[in-house]
Amino acid sequence: GFYDDFGAMKWSAGDWVWHGYTMLCLDTPEDARAFPGGEVALPVRVAHAGSGPCTGTLRLRLEGAPGITLEPAVGDPLGVRVERAEAIDAASGEAALAVEPGSVSEAVVLRVAVRDAAGTPAGARGRGPGRPVRVRLHAELHGSHPARNTWDLWVLPEAAPADASGVRIVDALDPDTLAFLRGGGRVLLRAGDRPHSLKTQAIWFLRGACFAPPHPLHARVPAALLEELQTFDLETGRVLLWDRLQGQIDPILAFWETHDIAEVRAHLFAGDCRVGEGRLLVSVLDHEFPAGRWLLGEFVRHLTAGPAPARALREATVAALAALLASETIPLPEWELRTDPKDEGLRAGFAEGKAPADGWLKVHTRGHWEGQGVGHYDGVAWYRTWVDVPASWQDKAVRAVFEGVDDSFRLYVNGTEVARFGDPEKDETVWLQRVSADVSAALRPGERNAIVLRVVDHRGAGGVWKPVFLTTAPADASSDLLHAPR
Repeated sequence: GFYDDFGAMKWSAGDWVWHGYTMLCLDTPEDARAFPGGEVALPVRVAHAGSGPCTGTLRLRLEGAPGITLEPAVGDPLGVRVERAEAIDAASGEAALAVEPGSVSEAVVLRVAVRDAAGTPAGARGRGPGRPVRVRLHAELHGSHPARNTWDLWVLPEAAPADASGVRIVDALDPDTLAFLRGGGRVLLRAGDRPHSLKTQAIWFLRGACFAPPHPLHARVPAALLEELQTFDLETGRVLLWDRLQGQIDPILAFWETHDIAEVRAHLFAGDCRVGEGRLLVSVLDHEFPAGRWLLGEFVRHLTAGPAPARALREATVAALAALLASETIPLPEWELRTDPKDEGLRAGFAEGKAPADGWLKVHTRGHWEGQGVGHYDGVAWYRTWVDVPASWQDKAVRAVFEGVDDSFRLYVNGTEVARFGDPEKDETVWLQRVSADVSAALRPGERNAIVLRVVDHRGAGGVWKPVFLTTAPADASSDLLHAPR
């Protein structure tokens, strides 16, 4: 990761000047990088792993932005103080420190009042800057182990509340909300892994990087703020799957991914679109911390007063969402598991329900079997569960959907083999694929049904590690637009 595609270093030695045996660390609550205006408290600690005691003085300085003044907080010399008993020089604002090897200093806190040109606190309601202000914190350690560091931070305005009376803020979709949208309503969807949310997935942020394509909202919410805070204040570890909505949604903040794949994949953190006569804004960002709460207000303001999105959900997509929301689903989260190291289950009739009653381990679909009492195991294992299917499903097409099975498996319903996925002989795995099979012919609506899986783990972790469910939803690609009930 240190070299680009042309073999050149991505960073210079100067970019790594902060990194060493003695480092200066910003220690804000929850690693925050954005703060409400007015007085800002910024704690810095010295982490020392070098040889011998670290002695010297630490100086903190905040660099402002045009139109913004910075002044010491009331009662603090030059705005700097130490959390405990170390000395502060009132003339220089420097804190004297002594840190033993392998330890971390007490926090040295810079407290600064951030004001606009008129002397108004930046966070005053209805006054101060209309946009967030980026500032830079400089820290310099002088003495036995010199070190320095800088951090870009954001001071948030406290905007007047947006009129949210016509906006629904929801965590999932339902038929009424979709009808509200199509009729001209405004909806803000806080997407996640909840049932009937637009489909999201977990992402490791080092797989790529975020980017902010041009969008009207950036006139009030700087693209740089979104890009910088995505891995701090706004991070949830999830992205919206953009490929399902390509050409149908305007990106506000996006993410490109290339790690260990042959192509570039794009995902969304936030975007908006038209739905019928209404507007939908989707966000997977964290809206619990100050930056997220402020951003949520800006999203509401944009939905009510911003320009209409350029893109719209296609009628086929809206119809697919309506069909998914109207469909019936039975989650299958709980199973019984039995390993079969000698692969004797097929001959013994495990698929037909002839397995011994004992020797089964109760497991769930929220993780691989290694974390559920099996330990490291590669090879064949059997899963079984029973489900009561309503009689009303008698004339409906029913599918069994598997979000993730590691690595390959066969599906049996009431003793009948219905489908095979992957192939252990050819080392074909489906562990990262969502697969489904029509089970209508083998299912017995109005009765209790036995569902059995013969799973083969080729290597590494194994088993059913993502949700499984039965559904009457359509079998086309649009069926993956929403998270299924679980």
